[in-house]
Amino acid sequence: MISISVSDYRRHCDEWIRYAIKRPSMYYRELTEFETMLAGHQYAFQSLGIIDTADGFNTCFRNWIEEMTAQSCARGWGSAIENLAKTKASTTQELFAELADEFLVEWLN
Repeated sequence: MISISVSDYRRHCDEWIRYAIKRPSMYYRELTEFETMLAGHQYAFQSLGIIDTADGFNTCFRNWIEEMTAQSCARGWGSAIENLAKTKASTTQELFAELADEFLVEWLN
C-alpha cells in the first residue's frame, strides 16, 4: 500500500498550481474555478485523513493572502486576487502567479 504524507500533498499542489500558472486556459476560465478545484482536492485529502483543514492549500493560501495584502478573502482567495489585480493594474493571472510563487516557497519549507 502506498503511503501519502502532508509533504506529498504539498508537493502535488505545488506541481498542479505551477502547471496552471504556465497554461491557465487549460485549467480554468476564472481563478475562482481553479480555487474550487483545489478545494475539492483538499477535501479529498482531508476525507482520507492525510491532512487536516489547517494544512490544506486553500486554507493556508487564504490566510496568507489576508495577512500579506490586508485583502479580505471572505468570498475566497480567487475573488480577493481578482479585486487586487484591479487596483494594481495587473492581470489576475499575473498577480496569482506572483502571489502563488511567493507563498509556495514558504509553504513547501
